[in-house]
Amino acid sequence: MGRRRGDDAVVSTLVDEDTFVDWLRDHGVPAGDDTAFLAAGEHRAGLVLTTDSQLESVHFPEDLDPWLIAQRLVRVNLSDLSAAGSRPRWALCNLNAPPDFDRERFFAGLLADCRRWGLSLIGGDTSSARQVSSTLTAIGDLPQGRRPLTRDRARPGDRLLVAGSLGEAAAGLLLQQAGARCHRGAVELPEGLPQGLAAAARRAVRRHRLPVPDVELGLELARPLSSGRTGRRGPAAIDLSDGLLKDAHRLAGASGVRLRIDLDRLPVAASLRRLAQYLEVTPLHHALSGGEDYVLLFSLPPEHPGATAGQEIGEVCVGSGLELVRGGRDVTTEVLDQLPRLGWDHLADG
Repeated sequence: MGRRRGDDAVVSTLVDEDTFVDWLRDHGVPAGDDTAFLAAGEHRAGLVLTTDSQLESVHFPEDLDPWLIAQRLVRVNLSDLSAAGSRPRWALCNLNAPPDFDRERFFAGLLADCRRWGLSLIGGDTSSARQVSSTLTAIGDLPQGRRPLTRDRARPGDRLLVAGSLGEAAAGLLLQQAGARCHRGAVELPEGLPQGLAAAARRAVRRHRLPVPDVELGLELARPLSSGRTGRRGPAAIDLSDGLLKDAHRLAGASGVRLRIDLDRLPVAASLRRLAQYLEVTPLHHALSGGEDYVLLFSLPPEHPGATAGQEIGEVCVGSGLELVRGGRDVTTEVLDQLPRLGWDHLADG
């Protein structure tokens, strides 16, 4: 496909993911959510498709167990399907790796996790490469008459909830950079870590290496309120892969609203608070911008009966962007000025 005059200059300025997505949308690509939706036909359910990659030295260290590489690849894709309210059904996997890479262990781990989450591996490709690069395309389905969850349904008056603790995965990444390693289900901790922090540290490393997608919650949120009420507006949802602030801002932008987030209500595990002192980081910063939590952030309309999981952290308001409050006071500027970054960027980080 030929490139239009001037596109080279434009592409050279696309230094962050959101700018790139905006550019794609301006060029006719329906980009925005992390999944694509194919409407149901006469004899089939609707389909939801997503794809994601795991790259050596970007998403994982070069000595990571191939079993874990494969299972992390499955789970980051399923997190996107969860945010769309889709049930996982099929997958295709591409693996590019050096000749001495343990492909057998990689695919054993992949198939084990596919079975766990109800995925059937139906195809893919392999080739040789200098570094390990793996890509999974996951396909889910939706019952006829049901549409996927999207980011554009939040409206003023909705409640804002998050389904899981925040910041542990980012702490797990710091621990790995300090020497923690995962192999065959065991977590080896860095030397010098106080014994009293061992359990919290292993939990944080596992949160980063093997996220747990909330497939059942996504299905619950996508379910019509009741028969005869399918016209009612459903929740908006996004999975938190790049950090609460960055992904909440995306949801607010897609819905054309402002999200008011109460920092006093963020779900931060007590174990993370203890671990943060050792790592010399601020738990709040990890919770807001650490990234790779892979839990769902979602809005609930007033008429919605609620979800079985989720901590209410704020509300949807008229306006745009984000408002951060603590003790009832707007602290948005104060907090943002203290953050080293707003979240993970797939084009600038790594």
